[in-house]
Amino acid sequence: MRLFLFPTILVLLTSFQPGFSQLRYGIHAGIGINNMSDINDPPEPFESDYYEAAMSYLFGMFGEFQLSEKFDLYTELNYERRGADVAVFDQGEIRFNYLSLPLQLQYSLQNDISFKLGPQFNYLVSGISDFLPDSEVDEVYDDFDIGINLGISYPIIEKIRVAARYYHGLKPLDTLLFTEDANDPGEEFEFGRHRHWAIGVQYYLH
Repeated sequence: MRLFLFPTILVLLTSFQPGFSQLRYGIHAGIGINNMSDINDPPEPFESDYYEAAMSYLFGMFGEFQLSEKFDLYTELNYERRGADVAVFDQGEIRFNYLSLPLQLQYSLQNDISFKLGPQFNYLVSGISDFLPDSEVDEVYDDFDIGINLGISYPIIEKIRVAARYYHGLKPLDTLLFTEDANDPGEEFEFGRHRHWAIGVQYYLH
């Protein structure tokens, strides 16, 4: 059922016609690299490089509401593929499909270079793994993720901008309970924060 959430919201947004000129909106897409933070001081036999980087992508809609000559409120609604390769014991790969909502303050220079900074909220739509059944991915990894998004964009021709971003996840999504024997209560390790770099293209519809 969650798979239908993004297209439903997308249709509702595209059917909305703003009645004020301060709002600009469009569509965008991008590709990037995603990684997840490793365990700090992992116990043996776990490796320090628990996760390794993997390709990612995103697409969706964006909107800019002008606050002043230099500042805008910038937001997006995206479908994002993230994930990592799980290096420990050669387990394979884990992929996440998120519905994401960045809320950012945008500052524009006179040459139209724009800088963006603000929080991003992500909801897990589905997950794919080589070492877990798909139905158990959202049981092992948290459904909700939050982080800070930093971006920059520059116009290349009318209505089209190139954009780059970095996302720094603040929330650990994975937990490892390590026990050496049956009588050991174990030690819990929280890790797996997303680290995401991407570049893409924005096209203004209005």
